Amino acid sequence: MLAKTIDLLYDVSHGGEIPIVIDTSPCTYQLLHCAESLTPSVREKWSRLTFQDITPFLWDVVKDCKKEPLPWSVFLHVTCSTRKLAQGSLMRRIAEVCAKNVILPTEEDCCAFAGDRGLLFPELTASATKRLVAELKEYDLSMTGYSTSRMCEVGLQSATRRTYLSLACLVRDYLRS
Repeated sequence: MLAKTIDLLYDVSHGGEIPIVIDTSPCTYQLLHCAESLTPSVREKWSRLTFQDITPFLWDVVKDCKKEPLPWSVFLHVTCSTRKLAQGSLMRRIAEVCAKNVILPTEEDCCAFAGDRGLLFPELTASATKRLVAELKEYDLSMTGYSTSRMCEVGLQSATRRTYLSLACLVRDYLRS
């Protein structure tokens, strides 16, 4: 599947002429670190591709905005891949441009959703988020969480009974305000 994905991205990017923005950080991480598992011909195509994670892309969108932040309080979930890509602080900066109050829960760690594992074994996410669920009880239930992985958002929403959306949705709402 990885080889098929590389072939498709190579074709649609006109041989790597167009950068590829990826809206899910775990996919970005995987595509940036897959060279060893590729055949030489696929690796050649991969080497011509430019991948950009959603986080720096969104920063480029909002960094020069002069608008006031939305009068919202929001949570951030920094995914494991976002941490590995060293983009957690950039993610926070984006949220701080867009929302008045940004909360990074102290008890947050890996949500353990692990792609589809949380769908098959929901007890993994329930166990991994137990302390987070307890911490979030002190905050208004209407607060939304934002992340850069739809699967993490699904797992966190299930575990915390709160809405979790893509960080791109926060940027969209900020730009529309």
